[in-house]
Amino acid sequence: MKEPLFIEFHRLKTLDSGVVRTHQILLALFTLFFVGVVVLADRGAGFWGFLKHVPMGDKLGHIGLLTVFSLLLNLVLRGRRLRPPLGSVMLGSAILAAVMSLEELSQAWIPSRTMDVTDWLANLAGIAIGQWLVARPLARRSQKSGIGPH
Repeated sequence: MKEPLFIEFHRLKTLDSGVVRTHQILLALFTLFFVGVVVLADRGAGFWGFLKHVPMGDKLGHIGLLTVFSLLLNLVLRGRRLRPPLGSVMLGSAILAAVMSLEELSQAWIPSRTMDVTDWLANLAGIAIGQWLVARPLARRSQKSGIGPH
């Protein structure tokens, strides 16, 4: 029998439907905000000029945005993981990594943007932090209860 594409954490399957709905609404609102940020950046406009005065501000902005996005998306997807050998990667993290890699590459053709490997690495760092924030409490709970991945 073929393995399923995703391995799910037991605890996220049992979340209250109100909590899941809240996560979905927060993800939808954050997605709209994030798309707005990207569109403004593509047009050469933006409200984030203050980040230029903060050391590594641009990179911290990337990390912060992608941490929140990864956290919310992985919560909504209930911590689903890709099957081995990528079993340590959550589905939401994989989706974000792919989309953000394409977004960063697309900047090579947008005159007001600059493709930057360090931005891409900051995006990946934010995605990893968001996944860690979802996985850490789940791992502790599953170890205490003896349920879930070890």
